[in-house]
Amino acid sequence: MPKALSKTRHLEAPRQNASGREQPVKQWCFTLNNPTADELRHIKEVVSADSVDFAVIRQEVGDRGMPHLQGFLNMKTKRRLNTMKNWLSSRAHYEVARGTDLQNDEYCSKEGNVYLRIGEPVRERQWSDLQKAIEVAKKSSGSLKAVAEACPSTFIRCGKSKMAAELCAGSSTYYKPCGPWWDGYDGHVCVVIDDLYGWMSCDELWRVCDRYPCKVPVKGAFVEFVAKSIYITSNRHVWEWYHFDGFVPSAVLRRVNVYFVFDEAMERFTDLCSSPMYDPLTMRYNYYGSHCSVLGQEVGESGTPYLQGFVNLKTKRCLSMMKNWLSPRAHFEAVKGTDLQNDEYCTKGGDIYLRI
Repeated sequence: MPKALSKTRHLEAPRQNASGREQPVKQWCFTLNNPTADELRHIKEVVSADSVDFAVIRQEVGDRGMPHLQGFLNMKTKRRLNTMKNWLSSRAHYEVARGTDLQNDEYCSKEGNVYLRIGEPVRERQWSDLQKAIEVAKKSSGSLKAVAEACPSTFIRCGKSKMAAELCAGSSTYYKPCGPWWDGYDGHVCVVIDDLYGWMSCDELWRVCDRYPCKVPVKGAFVEFVAKSIYITSNRHVWEWYHFDGFVPSAVLRRVNVYFVFDEAMERFTDLCSSPMYDPLTMRYNYYGSHCSVLGQEVGESGTPYLQGFVNLKTKRCLSMMKNWLSPRAHFEAVKGTDLQNDEYCTKGGDIYLRI
């Protein structure tokens, strides 16, 4: 290992747990002296976006004229030393990396001669970023929309549950436990329903989120529900919470003020409550998530030719995305009914232009 690397103090020996077994880690540095052509080819094959979140490897020649590879790897999953040797190179010298991706990237690429680079340095959230988000939340009276717009990366990375707790800071807060009971609820003004995925009955969710007075059950009695703010967190969309026939997700959205989802393609939050949606809430998706589309070519009563089609997309899209993707001139409507019903309607006159 070159001396300059050890001076950065970004390395350490593999850690051991209480049983003495080496702990797996994500961030590794390695040095491979005199790499062969086969080793270079192998490294390019295995170090990919499938195996690492970020990687930077440089070729250099040491003070004694020895060529070597020196690299930093932030793996997708934690790995032990033996796993790294079997996966990358049994000849290389490995050490657990310390410091941030940016620091290791700067060191490994400072002299150029970068042999391989995959991805971008994984950003670590700074406490100052979280403080900024908290200040925005306080100034906006706990507005999720203001926080998401001012600090989108912090809003995403700090955790939904933690953000809900910060927004409720200073107010009496009740965390709804799984099950039918509201034991311990005593007039709390904020309620957090954390990681909802269908464990709360649909009827109860609608009732407590509505504007009308209601009571909630505690063991042996009922108490008045007087919460002013309800924060619901989930890793799933509303339309994935319940799977029984007759569930209408839009009934939930009618009761909320702000509903954010993170659009990965646009790298920002989209408020579904204020966006003209290609309504996924009333769509019937087949349970295998497969793509289904049928387009019929017809001529109207006035002699105007047109296409009429039904498309069940792989992913849910808003109206503007549909226009950009398919046609800005087309008229779009969210559809109801099953794939079979729409297929029957679009094919009843023949003249199928496209079917997938």
